[in-house]
Amino acid sequence: MKANSKALLARIALVLIVMTAGAVMTQRGSAQVETATLQGTVLDPQSAVIPQAQVTVTYLSTSTARITTTGDNGEFTVVGLAPGAYAIHVQKAGFRALDVPGVMLAVGAREQITLQMQVGAEAQTVTVQGSEETLLPSEAAVSTVVSQAEVANMPLNGRSFQDLMLMVPGTTTVSPQLGEDVGQSSKENGVTQIQVNGDTGYSNSYTIDGVSANIGAGNNGGFLGVGGSGGLPAQTILGTTQSLVPVDDLQEFRVETNGYAAEYGGYSGGQFVFVTRSGTNTFHGSASDYLRNTVFDANDWFNNYYAQPRQPLHQNDFSGSLGGPFWIPRIYDGRKKTFLFGNYEGLRANIPIAAYQQYTPDAALVASATGVIQTFLASLPKPTPGGKDYGDGLADYITGYPSPNSLNTYNVRLDQVLSDKEVFFARVSDTQSSLTGHYYGGAEPLEQNTRTYTVGLTSSFSTHITNQLRANYSTNTGKQAGYQTQQPGQPSFDAITANGYPATIPEVYASLGYYPSVGSIWAVDYRGINAARQFDLPDNITFVIGNHQIKAGMDFRRLTSTALPESPLEGTEWYSSASLIANVADYIFNYSYAPTFPSIVNFAAYAEDEWRASRRLTLSYGLRWDLTPPPTERRGGMPYTLLNQNNFSDLALGSPSKPYNTYYYDFAPRLGATYLLRPKPGFETQVRGGVGVFYDAASNQGNTLLGLNSPGFSSAESLCPYSYCNVVGNFSIPLPQQ
Repeated sequence: MKANSKALLARIALVLIVMTAGAVMTQRGSAQVETATLQGTVLDPQSAVIPQAQVTVTYLSTSTARITTTGDNGEFTVVGLAPGAYAIHVQKAGFRALDVPGVMLAVGAREQITLQMQVGAEAQTVTVQGSEETLLPSEAAVSTVVSQAEVANMPLNGRSFQDLMLMVPGTTTVSPQLGEDVGQSSKENGVTQIQVNGDTGYSNSYTIDGVSANIGAGNNGGFLGVGGSGGLPAQTILGTTQSLVPVDDLQEFRVETNGYAAEYGGYSGGQFVFVTRSGTNTFHGSASDYLRNTVFDANDWFNNYYAQPRQPLHQNDFSGSLGGPFWIPRIYDGRKKTFLFGNYEGLRANIPIAAYQQYTPDAALVASATGVIQTFLASLPKPTPGGKDYGDGLADYITGYPSPNSLNTYNVRLDQVLSDKEVFFARVSDTQSSLTGHYYGGAEPLEQNTRTYTVGLTSSFSTHITNQLRANYSTNTGKQAGYQTQQPGQPSFDAITANGYPATIPEVYASLGYYPSVGSIWAVDYRGINAARQFDLPDNITFVIGNHQIKAGMDFRRLTSTALPESPLEGTEWYSSASLIANVADYIFNYSYAPTFPSIVNFAAYAEDEWRASRRLTLSYGLRWDLTPPPTERRGGMPYTLLNQNNFSDLALGSPSKPYNTYYYDFAPRLGATYLLRPKPGFETQVRGGVGVFYDAASNQGNTLLGLNSPGFSSAESLCPYSYCNVVGNFSIPLPQQ
């Protein structure tokens, strides 16, 4: 090995040691690799192996080439290849040169190819079509690849590729009845989470260009759950995937559902690996606008049933992309060196909610009330003419609502060929989404904003040693609010000030409600914020030694969350018209929650070997180590343990402590095998299988966060728990008069 290669290896070893020493600051790592591996065997006309043949693998999009030679067994391996189309050129003295164009490599694939040369002068060339040379996967994992062509040509509702993910065998959507913490907003059913082989919706790993995309910020009401533990991917407030990758920016993706290698882990469910598009040597672009409009749609069935007019419907989903070499005339020509790709997608839509039956105070109830109660009732919508009056102060209110929403996503990627041995890339993504839901007498504006910054360096120290280093910083912020909308010609009403709080309080929940035997009316104002920050630093190195492809790597990741809950959380309720008119509450609740600032840290390391034991048999085996420390609180507070839970009369708080002890022995061995039963061209038959141990850190840490409504993470004080209210009877605490 050359001296400079040894020096580079020494530097990498030092980096690995330093990263290992910093394990206490790291977060669960999936260490998924977005590149492909090509293995091949070069044979003569009698199917004998040809050693020392030179093999050149050229990436057609950028014309960059990788050169290697076959070993004594006639085999070669090229690792760290970007997914896409390649041309293979093989030459050896005494044989005609062999060209195989159009060889397609998918994201994360490990493919095998057999190349047969003909005897003759080296100057002569034999060209075969890529389709004539069969690529056979060498990995034992069960996986599915969705290509860019499928992404571009399939009709996708909302320009979101959840439907493509659901085409993978073993995947299904989370049932709304399961009550999964989808972690994006109170509109939980609008966000699609995916289960793989029956696992939970928060047990999947998502990576983009080799770094984690599990940066869901949690419920926007400011309360923690699985979303705050890295168990959910980034999604827009609309429940779409533009916060991961826009459709026009997606090269392809791979889903590993079972039997995956040691480099994949940290989550026990599916491993979703996405690769973004990059520029090429030629300019290419696209522009589109997907349109829906009122004039194209019939009236909704429920609108017709309630004799309501057709509501305005508008939807424009427009996008544009442009990629190519970075080129400034007469100054810089970036062909074969510098490539750019950019994408923008915007959405402007109003998808109305069809009319349905609701309730509102009748004129008699409004006239009977005084003071703040009358203002509360008078601010609500008036009854629908001709609707039913229920005799308890409520009447029919039948209407539909607009639902305006918008989205803007910007994505730019730079690829730079530093040398024939090093390739660098940088990608910036910014996705902003908003939705304003409307409900009885009010509106609920929601926001979700995601930003990611990723850089990567792929270094080939020799034809047999390749290193991949990635770094990422991501932010995800969600905001939720609700307020009463002023009806035309009616007084305004603010539940926050009506409950005695200043209108400028930053986070709060305040409500008033009337709940007779039939129907209900209410007014509510609230606002809360969730945020997540991620730093991710995965690294892996691959050695090709004879028939062995040895890979070792680690993942340095830290996830911090911030939850500013709706606090104070107060509500006043009446259950009869008499108590409402008298302003004597039947039930009052008041809770106080503290802001929460948890930090989740983990570390993962792995080593694996893929051994091509024979031309038919490939064995893969490895070992993964996951370190999962308990969450901590960035401001120093630790949760209390509740003692004597089996006897409520003896309940007591223990000393502040960590939720659980760190377990240092989560070792996950993996073993897989691939065997070619029938090698005959056109009739190849391959058998794959594997076993392994898989740990799911997200479930453990997510369930911990769900229970962290205690001092140190957040504190909750109930001034009137519901059960105690039933014991002592009605409260006579009137609201302040206006």
